[in-house]
Amino acid sequence: MQVLPDAVIINLSPSQRKLLRDPKHAAYTKGMIVVDDSWGRPRIQVADIAGLVGRLQELKTLLVADDTHKISRPGDVIDQVILKIEDAAAAQRRTYSERPTSN
Repeated sequence: MQVLPDAVIINLSPSQRKLLRDPKHAAYTKGMIVVDDSWGRPRIQVADIAGLVGRLQELKTLLVADDTHKISRPGDVIDQVILKIEDAAAAQRRTYSERPTSN
């Protein structure tokens, strides 16, 4: 994980990369910039985090109901991605929160 002033970058496992890079899920991963590199480290703008987490929850509901999905336990895979995003967002807030200035 990496935190920046305006974004977070998370690490993904191979199963997470496979699931989130599937073109069928592009509408649900909007806001996640995935650079096509071997690291699979998507960049997420801070302003897009809440919407992305909501869309991933919708994707989870869709995939859990789909018996033909190729990845076993897709709900658990998405839960782990959401947890990584939320952890990164919390670290970003702690790192870059505005601190009161003393006069």
